[in-house]
Amino acid sequence: MLAAMAGDNTNLKHSAQNQQTMTTYNKLTTLFNQAKRHKHPYKESEISKNGIYIMFEKGETHSDLDRVVRIGSHTGQNRLFERIDEHYIGDDHRDSIFRKHLGRCLLTIDKRTDYIKCWDLKIKKREDKAKNLDKINWELETKYENKVTDYIKNNFSFIIIPNLTDEVKRIRLEEGLIATFAQAAENTISENWLGKFHPGSKISNSGLWNIQGINGTSLTEEEIKIIELKLKI
Repeated sequence: MLAAMAGDNTNLKHSAQNQQTMTTYNKLTTLFNQAKRHKHPYKESEISKNGIYIMFEKGETHSDLDRVVRIGSHTGQNRLFERIDEHYIGDDHRDSIFRKHLGRCLLTIDKRTDYIKCWDLKIKKREDKAKNLDKINWELETKYENKVTDYIKNNFSFIIIPNLTDEVKRIRLEEGLIATFAQAAENTISENWLGKFHPGSKISNSGLWNIQGINGTSLTEEEIKIIELKLKI
């Protein structure tokens, strides 16, 4: 009897936790849809020097709102605009994990999964160049870098959570946001979402173009209030 009661209490606790996650997902999705939206070509003068970007993708919705598909930030100070540029117009996916993910999906669609292992190779450091440089098909990589750039420019928009100058706190908010959206039961992924073609299951299951942080700790109420204050909506 006691064991049964304990089990019921555990189920109630899990149900309450899930309800809180679901409520937070809706709350943040609504909040982010109300914020000023940017798309390419965006203006540097309108982008905070330090902050977090929240991305949306054409065709991806939650109820009558656009759903969040990627969350990211930047290392160091005053680099947010530069980081967004690396994603949108950079010509090297090895500088952008987001571009790398998109390229993997486009290669899969084009039945070029044989090249993904080369697409993933590191060539920045001297020792990596020595091992891997001769394996790179530069003509093919240029083709897919262009495909990635075209896809991002035509399909993604974003908002900014601005003025997050404390790097430790900024990283924690980014991690909390990724976990909150990745773990939400309400997340709705369209049948034809590009992320479903990713060779790994984490992106297709979570509905986010993120892998790192999806199993982390969700935002606290206090952290949500910080985000609300930064957006001033």
